[in-house]
Amino acid sequence: SFIDREGYDQVAELSYYFDHAAQGQGYGTKMVDWLINKALDLHYHKLIAIVAAGNVPSEKILSKFEFTLKGLLPEVMYTGAQFVDVEYWYLDISDRIWD
Repeated sequence: SFIDREGYDQVAELSYYFDHAAQGQGYGTKMVDWLINKALDLHYHKLIAIVAAGNVPSEKILSKFEFTLKGLLPEVMYTGAQFVDVEYWYLDISDRIWD
């Protein structure tokens, strides 16, 4: 779930992480496809993905699945070395639930 409050019950956050050695092999695309289908099975209506700004591979994958960038929070994630901006990506899947 996105936020643990009743009003957000229809919203899911997608999270996925891959080791650098696994990048570029199509796993991200397969994982996001699986996550979207799982969200549909669970009757979620909206999906959110939170991504470190500048994470080009994730931005490309989310764009491929028609997520749109909806917001940026400056310097809210600490990487262990620095604070970085975070992007909020959004996808409405409510029209796919009854397919």
